[in-house]
Amino acid sequence: MSDINWGGIFPVLVTPFGADGFINETRYKALIDDAIANGAKGIVAAGSTGEFYALTKAERARLYKLTVDHVARRVPVLAGVADLRVEDVLEACQSAVASGCAGGMILPPIYAMPSPREIVAFFEH
Repeated sequence: MSDINWGGIFPVLVTPFGADGFINETRYKALIDDAIANGAKGIVAAGSTGEFYALTKAERARLYKLTVDHVARRVPVLAGVADLRVEDVLEACQSAVASGCAGGMILPPIYAMPSPREIVAFFEH
């Protein structure tokens, strides 16, 4: 996917969980298919409404891989890599790259309400 068209709608999918507390992969795959069937031009895995804050690092990495595999190059996949610590953002980025995501949705530190100077310092770290 070297010539990615970043235009259009890239929904941030929710991450459904089963009663056992694990990701409901069957339901998640259905959400991917529904989004693409309804015109999504890309998919965002583990973004703000994707409950990334409730996922372990391993679950987040698994969700990236599951998304890339199920999308099967139909549309680009972006990985939500937001977190509070630079080290955790970098680890999420590495997982996203290893999974084959086309890009990342990289946000300033979540919930911390940093100033513009602090946001720059976060990414320069």
